[in-house]
This record gives sequence, structure tokens and C-alpha cells, in this order.
Amino acid sequence: MLYRWVVLILFALQAGLSQFLWINYAPLLSKVQSLYGVSESQAGLLMLVFPFVYMVLSVPAGVLIDRKGYVFSVGLGSILMAAFACLRLVEGGYWLLFVAQTGISIGQPFVVNGVSKLVLDWFPQEQDALANGVGTMGMFIGMATAMASTPAMVSAWGLSATM
Repeated sequence: MLYRWVVLILFALQAGLSQFLWINYAPLLSKVQSLYGVSESQAGLLMLVFPFVYMVLSVPAGVLIDRKGYVFSVGLGSILMAAFACLRLVEGGYWLLFVAQTGISIGQPFVVNGVSKLVLDWFPQEQDALANGVGTMGMFIGMATAMASTPAMVSAWGLSATM
């Protein structure tokens, strides 16, 4: 019984990380604009790509989760997110950063949708609401952490080291 809650919390942490990687550029828009010499709209694309890609890939991610399982799908999403997050470390200009953000966003639906499938498969109906709440809470904690910590980390370490 405890095992399923531990696994859910780990999945929720991964979903939170996906949200952290999504929204951590929000408090840095002016810095991105000045560093890369792009417009506010282009800087905003670093965040807007996530909901767009999620909208396009949510159903295919759900199908893959149903066919291959959430462990495979969350693993695939996590690998994509990690590989493209590492690409953010390369200082190759705005468009390379945009490609990295797009790659991370491709992994997001596999991770986020996997949490819902885990709850559906592993938790009895009377624990569904609480388990879904824990999974969702992970995403909101990731967003809040990104918004609160990213500016301080950039001030302390610089943009490249923060990424």
C-alpha cells in the first residue's frame, strides 16, 4: 500500500520538474530579450511552446501510455526532458534554446498524463481524489518553485549555470 504512494510521489515530482522546466523562463523574459536580442514575443515563445505541444501530443501520449504502460511512457518523457534540458546548457543562441525548450515540451505530455494513468490503475476509487490531488500538487509545486527560485539562482550563478 505504501509503495503505490511512494511511486505516485516520485511521478508527481517528475511532473513538477516538467512544469519547472516550462515556466522558469517567465520571470526572466527581459533578461532573455536583452541577452539574445529578441522581441518580447520571441522570448515568450520559450514558454508558449509547452501548452501548444501538450495540446498536439496529449492524445498520442495517452494512447502510448495505454499501449506500452506509464512506466515506459514516463521514462520516455523523462529521457526527452533530460536530454533537451542538457541542450539548454549549450550557449548557441536563441534558436538553439528554443529547440531545447521544444524538445523538453515533447516529453511533458508523457510525464503528466502518466500520473493520471497511475492513479487510475493503482488506487481504489475512494482514494482517487486524494491521489489525483497529490499528482496535481506536484505540478503546481514545480511551477511555484520555478517562479520563486529562478530569479534568485540567475542573480547568484548567472543564466547558463542556472539552466
